[in-house]
Amino acid sequence: DVRANGLKVAIPNAEDARNLVDALQQYYPSVKIIHVRRSDWVAQFASLHRATKTGVWHTRDHASPATADESKMTLPLKPFEAYVDMAVEVERHLLSLRGSHAVHEVSYEAHVNGGDPRWVHPVFEFLGVDAMDPSWMRLTKTAPPLEDYVANVAELRALLAERAPDRG
Repeated sequence: DVRANGLKVAIPNAEDARNLVDALQQYYPSVKIIHVRRSDWVAQFASLHRATKTGVWHTRDHASPATADESKMTLPLKPFEAYVDMAVEVERHLLSLRGSHAVHEVSYEAHVNGGDPRWVHPVFEFLGVDAMDPSWMRLTKTAPPLEDYVANVAELRALLAERAPDRG
């Protein structure tokens, strides 16, 4: 007996976010939404950049994380600016769902990547289903600490604070 069904959606741009919100509001007004939010956009951009470069997105079953390259990479500022501007618009669209849907927000840094599986129990409660062991949450971070592999973290954080003050 299926009591809940889900779909993971990664939003690549503001237009897709707007289209998703419009479709949810028009066709799925009673769907419950679990919004996993990344708070650290510098780390998210660096992770995306690194994963795209290496082809390694995550490991499973507590495998050893990948190590940093010998030299730190310097992330490009103009693409980061564009990324932040796009992320602000995506988030604006997604947060508008609070006015039309039941939304449960989860912090990626505090909950999903925090290592404590108990964060899923409020999600089950929100969905109205029995809690179960989150056996699917056996992913580990492949990236070392941001400062260990990105040379211009301070510059990126300053740029983020300028372009998205609530994030910097």
